[in-house]
Amino acid sequence: MEKYVDIKIDYTIPFGTLSEFYHSQGVFNIVDERKAELGIPNNAILPATIVRANDFTQKKLLAQWEKNWREYNYNHHTGEHRGTKLIKLKRPQSLNQWDINTLSFNFYLGIGPGNDNSLPDDIMRIRLDWDEKEISYPEEV
Repeated sequence: MEKYVDIKIDYTIPFGTLSEFYHSQGVFNIVDERKAELGIPNNAILPATIVRANDFTQKKLLAQWEKNWREYNYNHHTGEHRGTKLIKLKRPQSLNQWDINTLSFNFYLGIGPGNDNSLPDDIMRIRLDWDEKEISYPEEV
């Protein structure tokens, strides 16, 4: 029986990168706790397929990422906020096609959640059973 954790996504927390999103939703904490439980070193690299969401949720997350880049002071090259703190802008910025393509590419071919249409909307599933063959370590890369 597969072991997993489902997370209800909180779209109200702004994020400029998917790494920031996973951190804000508690994904990294769940994965780190599971690594410790299994005795897997912190620097272990897990497969990207451990996080999943359905089509609707994937599209909603990508749209939220674009909205965040428009409405907050995120740097469109790094995804980090400009200045010392995150600020909601008075007027949304426009995104050029390059920005939109970059977000989409990073989402679908980068670190966005994989697809699993058996999941309900607005849920991310984190798979907690990892085959030893799926795990790699920085010195192996």
